[in-house]
Amino acid sequence: MNQQFLEQLTSPGLVRRANKVLQKESPVIHKAQSSIEYSIEGVAGTLDVEDMTRSRCSCSVQGLCKHLVAVALFVIESEDACDEKVPAVDPDALMKSAGREAVRKVYKLYTLSASYSGTRDGAVVHIEINGQAFSFTKAQHIDDLVGDSVSKAEKLWGIYLYSCEQGVEWQWPDWLLVEQTQIQTSLKTLQTELKAALLCVWWVGIHRVRSAHLLDLQLLIIPLAKAGLKAESQACKRVIGAYQRFISGEGLRDELVIMTELAYLLVLIEKPISEAKSAAGQDQTTLFCLGPEPWQSVGGAQGLTILFQSSNGQIFSASEARANTSGHFDSEHVARYMRFWETSKPAMELMGNLVSFNKLEMNEYDRIRRTQSTEVIATEKGAPFVHYADFSTIEWLAEPYIVIAPDRFHHLEFDQALQQFQIQYRDANKNTLTLTVPYQCNHALLMKNMAALEGLPVKYIACNVSEKGNQIQLRPFALQQSDGVQWQSLYFDQISTESRFLDRWRAKFIARTTAVPGREITQLQQLLVDFSRWLCAFPYQSDDEVRIWQGKLEQLGLYQLSVKLQQNDDFDLLRCFYMLHCLRKADVTLPVILHGECT
Repeated sequence: MNQQFLEQLTSPGLVRRANKVLQKESPVIHKAQSSIEYSIEGVAGTLDVEDMTRSRCSCSVQGLCKHLVAVALFVIESEDACDEKVPAVDPDALMKSAGREAVRKVYKLYTLSASYSGTRDGAVVHIEINGQAFSFTKAQHIDDLVGDSVSKAEKLWGIYLYSCEQGVEWQWPDWLLVEQTQIQTSLKTLQTELKAALLCVWWVGIHRVRSAHLLDLQLLIIPLAKAGLKAESQACKRVIGAYQRFISGEGLRDELVIMTELAYLLVLIEKPISEAKSAAGQDQTTLFCLGPEPWQSVGGAQGLTILFQSSNGQIFSASEARANTSGHFDSEHVARYMRFWETSKPAMELMGNLVSFNKLEMNEYDRIRRTQSTEVIATEKGAPFVHYADFSTIEWLAEPYIVIAPDRFHHLEFDQALQQFQIQYRDANKNTLTLTVPYQCNHALLMKNMAALEGLPVKYIACNVSEKGNQIQLRPFALQQSDGVQWQSLYFDQISTESRFLDRWRAKFIARTTAVPGREITQLQQLLVDFSRWLCAFPYQSDDEVRIWQGKLEQLGLYQLSVKLQQNDDFDLLRCFYMLHCLRKADVTLPVILHGECT
């Protein structure tokens, strides 16, 4: 017990009044086993040392009064109360008093890391978790934990972490373990139903699937989401969407798109069930804002995504989108004036800043939820947490966005055949990296900015990492110039008024050949593509075709793929496609030329 604890239990004003009482006179006290009898200012009472709320005073005030607080302060200051024993923690009683909902939340969160600190001051323990503080002298009931602004679940979580420090083991209640068993059984049942629905679609064949075949998958979308299997639910949506676009003839009718979605859904079904634990509500999360990027899908949906980078290089995003082009979407207006959260600045003002969030919530796809509880509490100028100054160390498949720090500009050209800008930078080791921007008539400023980058020294460039065919491409969307402080958007800011490249290109009007190697597809890549296309014809391949492909795969040393063609299981060919998909991703052409590879 100390003055800070008394202020939390009552109020700072009442503690000040109690100190004034002590300045006038000292109480007469008599210490019993767990209480102290006292008299002061003509009143008398009993102070319960273990639970002050059970104390009594003869004055007219109901509850804790200045006399009780004064006696407590006197005991603290005079050290009449001997060194108290370690505060007792009773996990079973705590969980029972906190209620089942709080216990369920702690069960979901207890394996996650939290911003936690626990300190002991005599008989009082002070705990701070995720920016919220509470204190206690004993923990046998949820009301023993003093901190009005802290929820029951956070208090219980804090006590759990404190118990771990003290070596106190928690036994989860039987009702919770029964619930978890029922949940696991329900999840397995859903996965079985999902696998059966996928099998019905898979065995029909891509070209013969109609809307009626997709009904079982559609009926499982909501149950999967409610059961916490959000990845599987989203995968079902993507499979259905891919089939519907294929059936209606919308966009390119590519069987590989459907096969990829089917294979991804099968992988999700067959992975071990593990309950997803969300890091929602963590305080003081600081991210670096890379800026906004506009986009438009093949189906007509369009929007703008603001991108953030965490301290370990992980990318998080938040989006504003429209489902179709029926309504005009002004991406520049959204980027310059729209607040993604009530307390935040627009995306263009957040770009290039370290942004501190309070109560940040993210879903399983690393998208930041735009909830009312999420607050932007501070912004300050900063630099990206993770950037690549050595192009040979880039982890290409780790994140969908990266930041590079080039040493110098190398080359710029507009490829007429591919209708795209290709700009090259070099690092200090003379490794060459190529950035690619396709010509986009609806982003005229982006095209001008690409032309203006020739010879311009830049400090950082934020890029989108995408896979196109057998190549990985980098598409820049924001940068910071070497002599500048502000970050600039290639879509919405004018980088430079100079246009030396365009003037020279118009004058000569000569199409130069690209300096980027590897545009040609290798024989191995072509073979893998042909094999992927052949798998799309399932289940209508002949036995002779199977034997031919088994021979080709064995010649390449791909024995696992050859074995899958024997179809010992209903999904063996789909698993074969997924293995092939991973193999093709590992064989993509990278947009970097290492100095030692130059001829």
